Amino acid sequence: MTPVLTASGNATLSPFPGSVNFLRLASANASADVKLTAQVQSNIAKLDNTSYEIRVYTRQDNASHFIVTCVNGKTTLTSNATGFVPVNISGNTIVTSTGPNPTLKNTLQVNLSKSLLGTITAWNIDATAKQIGATYTYEDFIWQLPGNPGSTPVPPAAGFVLPSWIWLAIVPVVLAIVAVIVLMARRKKPAPPLKE
Repeated sequence: MTPVLTASGNATLSPFPGSVNFLRLASANASADVKLTAQVQSNIAKLDNTSYEIRVYTRQDNASHFIVTCVNGKTTLTSNATGFVPVNISGNTIVTSTGPNPTLKNTLQVNLSKSLLGTITAWNIDATAKQIGATYTYEDFIWQLPGNPGSTPVPPAAGFVLPSWIWLAIVPVVLAIVAVIVLMARRKKPAPPLKE
């Protein structure tokens, strides 16, 4: 959702094509695999000019990372590390439907074997979807917030914050105490005794 300049100098910003407009990116620890999930607005495109790339960061320093690239139904695992031999993981990739419309095949799921990732000391992912057209190249970028199965850098501690349900219990009690105090303060003092 970043505007670009057209050849005429006009800015354009559009959520279309929906096949490269990311809605969600997630990962989940599934015992021997890591399930990577990328969801787009419309359908996952199976075209030679459209690519989906998920980068997997497994080291604290992010000096090297893995790259899962899906183009026209073929998925390959590569790395920016020297000497890494690309692996065809197309058999571990499925396109599914997420949401109320079952005919919309909008989710790319890759079950990535942990044995291909070596030692995992940190976790984070981001992704890029790109479609190259005759006039324009459409591209979207998304990243996962720190979370399952673990991420780096660790988000800063939020400090002491009570869960919202506790506030629903505390507020009525505080209001009742304030009401009692106000009533006690307004209560008439007893009249002084009459002089004889």
